[in-house]
Amino acid sequence: MAYLRKMTFLTSALLTAALAGKAAASETATAKISATPIAGGFQYNIALTNTSTDSSTIGTYWFSWIPGDDYMEALPTSVVSPTGWTFHPTGSGLNNGPATGDGNAIQWVAGTPAADLAAGSTDNFSFDSTEPLSQLQGASSYHDHEVETTAFIYSGGPFSDAGLKITATTVPEPATLGLLAVSGSALLLRRRRV
Repeated sequence: MAYLRKMTFLTSALLTAALAGKAAASETATAKISATPIAGGFQYNIALTNTSTDSSTIGTYWFSWIPGDDYMEALPTSVVSPTGWTFHPTGSGLNNGPATGDGNAIQWVAGTPAADLAAGSTDNFSFDSTEPLSQLQGASSYHDHEVETTAFIYSGGPFSDAGLKITATTVPEPATLGLLAVSGSALLLRRRRV
């Protein structure tokens, strides 16, 4: 009887540990956005990296959105998805022309679990917009409590889990990096002369 109790206890402990590990497993990510001027606006490229330290995957990246709110003021165009992913524009600007009371967003979803973004991997997403980067980095005129680069990720399809809110950070343009390098060099040269 004591053996049976020990086995029951051990089985319960292992099951509890396994379930706790599964519950603790969740997606984490970083997103970096860069802008390239094009005729009539800007092309935005987003590098989404799955930074999970376990086997969590990302199957949905919903850009410029949190549950219930779309943020982009202009309807995005020329949307490009990673291989195996599809996109779905969301927001009131889709059917009514200009957005009325709500902004716009892009929902990217992996078509199959095999296309999910694995831990340690990066996928690239892009779209065109008439909004400048400074506007995307600012609070939305529709919902002033979030910046337009706010997004939600899910391990599978939309609402497949609690999700995680992330905000894309900007990558400086090459011209900006060049100016910073020249300025830094000038300061070093000046310091040496003194």
